[in-house]
Amino acid sequence: MRMLLIDENIREQIKKVIARAKESVFVITSNNEYTAPLDEHSIVIPMGVTVTYTEEKQPVGLYRHLSISVDGDPKLLPQPHVCELIMKEFGFENDMSEAIIKMLPCGKVRHAVNIWEEIK
Repeated sequence: MRMLLIDENIREQIKKVIARAKESVFVITSNNEYTAPLDEHSIVIPMGVTVTYTEEKQPVGLYRHLSISVDGDPKLLPQPHVCELIMKEFGFENDMSEAIIKMLPCGKVRHAVNIWEEIK
């Protein structure tokens, strides 16, 4: 099991990613592709956790979206308690039981837990 280390440096990076997401809300097209690159919306948390955060205009409303993946075996996914902690750091108001969650390929290298929550 890996330890998730979120210190002040990581919290500053999270604040910057959230600010970027608010400045550049993605409009999701009919084929669910993004209209901008995701590199500037991602951070790597020590111990091999990559997090991408976007705010998206979906056909049904405005949503915050986290994609959380772990390094190593491409079939590995982050543990639910890791996802919950990251959700809180990114300002999600609900826990995983109230969010929209999908496990999706993250490029050709690994899979990710994807979590959406409506912004009200």
